[in-house]
Amino acid sequence: EFFERNNRFPYAEVVAEWRTTVRSYEQHSAHHRPGDVLARGREDFLHRRYHHLMPHRRSDDVHDEGDVRDGERRWCEVFARVWEVLVYQPLGSTFHVPTEDGQSLVFEHAGLQATVRTPLERNFFMRVAKLLGYVNDESGGTDVVYVRRDHPRPNARLRLTELLQDAQERQRVRGAPPRWWNYVDVVTPPQQVPHLRWQLHIDHRDVARSGGMKPPDERPFSGLGDLFG
Repeated sequence: EFFERNNRFPYAEVVAEWRTTVRSYEQHSAHHRPGDVLARGREDFLHRRYHHLMPHRRSDDVHDEGDVRDGERRWCEVFARVWEVLVYQPLGSTFHVPTEDGQSLVFEHAGLQATVRTPLERNFFMRVAKLLGYVNDESGGTDVVYVRRDHPRPNARLRLTELLQDAQERQRVRGAPPRWWNYVDVVTPPQQVPHLRWQLHIDHRDVARSGGMKPPDERPFSGLGDLFG
């Protein structure tokens, strides 16, 4: 009615009426309403819960936060690429696992490199190699050499999920999705070396640590032809 009579909206009147409903502010005073205490307690609980689930940095993280070589990305991306190379290497291919911490994995048909930091990681690589048909051909010195002599085991994918879950539990990782989501399915070994995507030729070795760890010597690279298709 006011708008029809005066052809304008009563801003001043509405603001004046609104001001009568607003309490005056008193510094350092709080007006508690029913349910405030319960809501505050619930908020504190959720804060502690999400802090508990947060993927905190681990003691073996050696690079800047978010680096693909640390944390869950290490297992979900770098190690998933190791698995992918092992899946697609043909029969007769070799795979070198270092016997000392701080040394790198070596593949016959891929330039991918990743540092083995702990016995847990070394045991994981050795076990997945056996699942995919690799056998221990030679040991001693600085590497254990695996040669692919057979096809993958029928339950290779299932065993992979169990190994990843066991490693996740041993590392006490909380609130993270299953790692096996990032790993490719098992296939029959190819007759010839397939074209491997460029991500499977990246150098993921660790930088030198203050504790004396040094990256291994540079190995010859197979050329740009393997990087770009």
